[in-house]
Amino acid sequence: MKKTNLPERFTPPHLLAGMPANTPILLAFSGGPDSSALLSMLKRSCDIHGAPLFAAHVDHLIRKEEHQRDLDFCKRTAESLGVELFTLTADIPATSQKTGESLELAARRVRYDFFNKIMKEKGIPILATAHNADDNLETLLLNLTRGCGLRGLCGIPPCRETDGGKIVRPILGMTKADILTYCEENGVEYVFDSTNAVADCSRNILRLNVLPELKKICGSASENASRTCRSLREDREYLEGIAEDFVSQHRNALPAKELCAFPLPIRKRVLTLFFGSSLEEVHIFSLINLAEKCKPHSSVSLPGNARATVENGCLTLSAEEKIRESAAGFYVRLNEGQTDLPGGFSLFLTNNVNVAENVYNSITSASIPFDTINGTLFARNRREGDRIRLGGMNRSVKKLMCDKKIPLREREVLPIICDDDGILFIPGIGIRDTREKNSDRNIYISLIKG
Repeated sequence: MKKTNLPERFTPPHLLAGMPANTPILLAFSGGPDSSALLSMLKRSCDIHGAPLFAAHVDHLIRKEEHQRDLDFCKRTAESLGVELFTLTADIPATSQKTGESLELAARRVRYDFFNKIMKEKGIPILATAHNADDNLETLLLNLTRGCGLRGLCGIPPCRETDGGKIVRPILGMTKADILTYCEENGVEYVFDSTNAVADCSRNILRLNVLPELKKICGSASENASRTCRSLREDREYLEGIAEDFVSQHRNALPAKELCAFPLPIRKRVLTLFFGSSLEEVHIFSLINLAEKCKPHSSVSLPGNARATVENGCLTLSAEEKIRESAAGFYVRLNEGQTDLPGGFSLFLTNNVNVAENVYNSITSASIPFDTINGTLFARNRREGDRIRLGGMNRSVKKLMCDKKIPLREREVLPIICDDDGILFIPGIGIRDTREKNSDRNIYISLIKG
């Protein structure tokens, strides 16, 4: 007999994303037990809340005997549930060989680029993935073996920002055993990925050899790890909140005396926020030493040809002032190909999707329907009072940059792409709401740094 209730450890995506209950959702659907179970749960949840549900499947061409079977299964399953399915076939082995990435990294990059593209083009702000509690424990163990800070100890986040909106994990609290039980009790069919049964990579070695031994010691190891990660996330958010408030009050210079009054964990976060995430521990402790001594005109070198200097009892970034001067009020018309901009950024424009996919050094990219662009495309830096229409609201660009945690020294030089109607696209934030497109022609814009 099939059950009809949603599992207790399933969390509706809109709650994780902080969005209305009827917000459209895209599911990353592989056809395995985890994503098949999640599709079943989402279908029930979306029917309750009146939320449109979509799914996306990527055929990686890695498993020669199974990839077509998986694709056919996903198509049949989505069709049987009345869920629109988007598909992509990508030759990941060839891509991996060309870029030098591992198969796993290349597949992940292509997969999420595809998901982000769908979200932007279809106006779907939530992507749901089927990560579970066992995946979280694997991630925690991997981070421990590689060495990590508090962020790494927090495991897989239940919700995080992406170019197209937010990624949520509705079954992160469920173990693999919970999921298989759900599939059995609810008649959910799925396919099996044979590569998961081969201990040929770090994650599979943990999954096949380590986790079973841990569960012999403690059967609830995955649940306990999830509880620990939740607690650590609360601590991290509290510490980062204090650091963000301090940096927002001192955008141009950090008062050394006030900085040194903070406990070390907050000092380190303040310095990373102010001077950039590229800092390594040696740079952070050099900055702490610089602040403690607070000797006028003393300085230390930082990554990216930058230098922190003590002036008037404050730590300043000397390179930032030079960048701001060179970038002040820039206005650059954009043409096809690469356009270098003040402040260390470049933009690459093309109307050829194949060319766009080969811009491998881009930080982020956007696919913009051609007929939603009005007039000339140009790039400029942020101006006081800038706003962009996103999600049906006119949003403050300044606040969006704060919310997205864009480093302070980049906010003045990050290129904002505009047309004759105003702001069109802000890298790392999004594309403005546009009228329905009337053609399939797109302009592809990639942001390059350095």
